[in-house]
Amino acid sequence: MVEEKTDKKKKSGVKKKKISAAKKAQLAHKAEIDSLKKEVDELNDRLLRAVAEQDNMRKRQLRDRALLLDTASETVLKDILPVVDDIERSLKIPDDPEHAEVFRQGVEMISQKLTRLLKRHHVEPMVSVGQPFDVDKHDAMMQVEVADVESDIIVEEHERGYLIRDRVLRHAKVLVAK
Repeated sequence: MVEEKTDKKKKSGVKKKKISAAKKAQLAHKAEIDSLKKEVDELNDRLLRAVAEQDNMRKRQLRDRALLLDTASETVLKDILPVVDDIERSLKIPDDPEHAEVFRQGVEMISQKLTRLLKRHHVEPMVSVGQPFDVDKHDAMMQVEVADVESDIIVEEHERGYLIRDRVLRHAKVLVAK
């Protein structure tokens, strides 16, 4: 009987040791889970901050680009205002034959001033007449029969085209030989 009690005590001691080892393992797993949850929370926080920073940077770039465009537009518009003033002054010239020559000279001066302004902003007129038709530079209004002119050569310019730094600003509207 004494042996039985000792056996039972030994078995219950083993059970306690197994339970305490299981509890220790469970506590270790819980600690590891808590640590992983904390790490996931930190990573989520970093991700959210990175996404917010990227969004703020995108908004800042859009704002900066808009400001740059406004500033560039403002510069060009300020340069155009004196031309507008000249046109308004020319419209005040009396509409009679004796002032016709003065009016024409005024319009020529305004045209020259505007041409200089465009050149200052790197805008140059295209040379189209006599050139081969190029869809990247020209819009064909129509094709016409012209003696002694090869096919697809521009024979007349309806509306002048312009380049800005060798890039098409406006296509020339042209008549092309058949």
